[in-house]
Amino acid sequence: MKLEEKFILTPIESIMEEAVCACASIGGGIETYPVSEYVFQSLFLKMTGSQEQKLRCICWYIASYDYKFRYEYLDKYKDLHQFSVLNDKNIVFGFIKDFIQNHDATKAVMSDAEKDVAIRETAKSIASIFGTSALKEWNQRQYQTFKVWVSGISRGDVANGAKLLTGKLKELYDELHENRNRYAHNTLSYQQNLPSMKSLVRGKDNGNYYVWFFLLTLLDKIFINRFGVAKDIIEGME
Repeated sequence: MKLEEKFILTPIESIMEEAVCACASIGGGIETYPVSEYVFQSLFLKMTGSQEQKLRCICWYIASYDYKFRYEYLDKYKDLHQFSVLNDKNIVFGFIKDFIQNHDATKAVMSDAEKDVAIRETAKSIASIFGTSALKEWNQRQYQTFKVWVSGISRGDVANGAKLLTGKLKELYDELHENRNRYAHNTLSYQQNLPSMKSLVRGKDNGNYYVWFFLLTLLDKIFINRFGVAKDIIEGME
């Protein structure tokens, strides 16, 4: 297996597992809380960055075999350079879908069963990785909120037409991206519009890390699924 193929097909869960292992010796006592936000932000940024690089690798991989795709990617969509906003990810999703459609139309769309598996396995992964970790102890309120929220996820908002996420999931991803930029560019160090103590007591914070981890993992599973189909097509062409 080529290096880029291995990277693309490696589940993003491996990054979360590394974080949990790194924190295993720290424990979840109150004396460890000061380090918790640093760990969550670092893990979050590592996951977003890895996914952005993975989408670049997918595009270049397909471009190596499909010259029409290469032309469109390099010319029409040359402004795709961040791969962090949902619209960029939708474009890459469309790239892969069009490639599959041109070679095997029966596999161009994810089935409902595949969507259900992706949602179920993502929820299972988050619970398995964080369930007994210090990261859950550090943020139990968000974790319990996530457990309730994830039970209501509908496949109708996942890989729907040309959109990776729709409805409430799209809104939550937009929130994810906003915070990705805040953390990546360190705007928290000088911004003045911090939440008040009253809003924090009411639970109104800037998002839920576990929801963000879920969304990134779900998108990763979708792209791995679609890339797997495209890869099989390419290998059949050789």
